[in-house]
Amino acid sequence: MGRLDGSVAVVTGGASGIGRACALAIAREGASVAVADIEEHGAQSVCEEIVSAGGVAIAVSCDVRDEAQVAGLFSLATTTFGEVTSLVTSAGIVSFEQTGDCDLEDWQRVIDVNLTGTFLCVKHALASMQVAGSGSIVTIGSVSAVVAGNTDVGPGYKAAKGGVLQLTRLVAAQYGAKGIRANCLCPGPVDTGIIEAGQGSQENATTFARLAQGVPMGRAGRPDEIAAVALFLLSSESSYMTGSAVFADGGYTTV
Repeated sequence: MGRLDGSVAVVTGGASGIGRACALAIAREGASVAVADIEEHGAQSVCEEIVSAGGVAIAVSCDVRDEAQVAGLFSLATTTFGEVTSLVTSAGIVSFEQTGDCDLEDWQRVIDVNLTGTFLCVKHALASMQVAGSGSIVTIGSVSAVVAGNTDVGPGYKAAKGGVLQLTRLVAAQYGAKGIRANCLCPGPVDTGIIEAGQGSQENATTFARLAQGVPMGRAGRPDEIAAVALFLLSSESSYMTGSAVFADGGYTTV
């Protein structure tokens, strides 16, 4: 018996990094998973990996900034598997600039993906979870939700992740009596492709190396380490946890 047997899960940003690790871990624990990502081929590859290991999954192309696409994602998941009872919002992007150098277009792009995209996915998950009578939401925040941390990371990312945490707390307060839990998982520096995918990859790689050096454990985290915490938060093992900011940061926020 898996910890998520019978659960229907949606994982956004599921083609790579933390999202991929979460999708694989959730599927191993018995959930049927809709792997969603704007990169359709990457989502399909993760889906095939799940199925080849004996799991159940579908790949869905979805831009989380577009409510019609998000609605379609949840409609497809429920039509295929049943009501959604687990959600991980891992879709995200990062930018690097000083606040005074950040133009409105860059600000809006980062806010739209990280914060508005999270809101839209949570909104549509709540509709399905209320029909099911229960559910667990894990939003992917960041240490940036509570500390300024590395000041090379742009203002849109910091503001968005702070907003994700507060949104998660509100959902926990509003829907706890309906059997729906919501927790914000806040990783520290994690070795994923998000840095290399940004503008000026060499500069970003240098910035990431500095971030990792500031971790008391002396290294960046791995996606599977973050996925293990997400799995705990989705499962009944965390049944009395909601509205929490859960840090998996190697001690980053302690210093």
